[in-house]
Amino acid sequence: MSQELELIRDFIVKIPPSITKVLEGTDFLENIEKLNALNVFYKKASMKMLFSEASSLAYKHSEEVVSSINKSLNYEEEAQVLHVALQKVGLVGSSLAIKGSVFTLLWDNLEQLLSKGVKSIQGVVEELMNALNFLSDFLGSLKVVFPQLESLKEFIEVFLGLLNVLNYEGA
Repeated sequence: MSQELELIRDFIVKIPPSITKVLEGTDFLENIEKLNALNVFYKKASMKMLFSEASSLAYKHSEEVVSSINKSLNYEEEAQVLHVALQKVGLVGSSLAIKGSVFTLLWDNLEQLLSKGVKSIQGVVEELMNALNFLSDFLGSLKVVFPQLESLKEFIEVFLGLLNVLNYEGA
């Protein structure tokens, strides 16, 4: 039971730095600046700045979830409550192991491309979208247990939306 909570905690801990690594390793942020014409809500803010603010909020909320999991690991009753909740959404045992393994494989493929020096977001867009789509689905289940993860899921969906626009625009 506590091992599953630790796996989920470790998974959540890895998300922000992994995404940051992709953002810093590609030209994504430069490309979204080209999309400022789409920015109809906050004309005075750049898409890059809005994206940065959204990521900060999402990362903050993921840290809150990690803190919550860490606290529950110290109390058997709280850990049991979380375990039951995770069981209801299918995130225990072999299901959790499979989902974690699939995401790790998807993300490893992406990181392998980045390590080869691919800098253009177009060069990694398919792998990135596959990994982010899977992550979004996974977070959809996790947010039932940890509602604070909604902002991280929303951030991932914005990231996917911007990737779709960039892919469409041929940036």
